[in-house]
Amino acid sequence: MKQFVGVRVARRQKEVIMQKLFILYDANCQFCLRCRSWLENQPAYLELKFIPARSPEAHGRFPGIEKYESSNELIVVSEDGAVYQGPAAFIMCLYALVDFREWSLRLSGPLLLPFARQMFEFISGNRLAVSKWLRKSSDDEIALSLERCPPPPCGNANMSCLLAAKQNAATNA
Repeated sequence: MKQFVGVRVARRQKEVIMQKLFILYDANCQFCLRCRSWLENQPAYLELKFIPARSPEAHGRFPGIEKYESSNELIVVSEDGAVYQGPAAFIMCLYALVDFREWSLRLSGPLLLPFARQMFEFISGNRLAVSKWLRKSSDDEIALSLERCPPPPCGNANMSCLLAAKQNAATNA
């Protein structure tokens, strides 16, 4: 069983220790399932609880969550009820991971935030190559590379841009 150390979060003069994130994902999407599997196998600072989006469990645990579900984007909910959607949700998933917290902070900057989903897809499938690529590239270079590859829609199997990025990372390694 994994050990979780939690994250200290300052809230209104009171310190709260974040220990768990709830990840609402599309259980019928191959991209989402692959990301879930990858996340489950990473060492994490926080416990990650996976709940299928649009499920009775999601609606029972988070009343009103349906207003976020219409976008077909990943949704992450913290223990205190903060809701993260789209790129911010991917950033929170990376933030929870021991090996990727530093990258979550880097990707949360204004230049790279629009590419967070692409980076999550790429990272989950190519951990070692991505690590080398990110170490050798500036934020401007990363943003320029990712601008050329629009993110695949949820469930899209066409990953040609990401495969090209993987090949580029391998040749630059």
